[in-house]
Amino acid sequence: MSPRDSSAWHDPAPAAPLFQAELAPPQPLSPRARWSVLALVAIPTLVASGVFVAIGAWPVVGFLGVDVVLLAFALREINRRAARRERLALTRSALTIERIEPGHAPRVEVLQPYWLKVRLVQGSGRRHRLLLTSHGRQIEIGRFLGPSQREEIAGQLQQALAAVQAP
Repeated sequence: MSPRDSSAWHDPAPAAPLFQAELAPPQPLSPRARWSVLALVAIPTLVASGVFVAIGAWPVVGFLGVDVVLLAFALREINRRAARRERLALTRSALTIERIEPGHAPRVEVLQPYWLKVRLVQGSGRRHRLLLTSHGRQIEIGRFLGPSQREEIAGQLQQALAAVQAP
């Protein structure tokens, strides 16, 4: 084998996933709906600002505009958080969890599936957690999902893990 023969150095093709899922929070508003909400607040604010300027109370205008600016920032943050993703891929040798958050580098965690346990923990109130545990590590996935979605993902993942863990 010569140093130029790189085919001997490559890993074989990765195994086909037995389970794949992309977890994402529900999308709150479309861009058009976001602009509509902002306009519904901004237009009355502009009208009221014009009235205050006309009667000579112009300092009030700055206070009226604060709510529109805060609403715009809140809507932007909601949509930014809605862009989060978690990708799960289970093969016979690994469960790969890729967490994608806007503005951050993707984080990848790999767990060995043979010892992996899926736990759905019912907390107080509406707080449920979907936990993956293996070798003393505990990873929560799907924080942004509703309880029924977590149950569905837990069931699907448990079925796929049963196929991997079966002799």
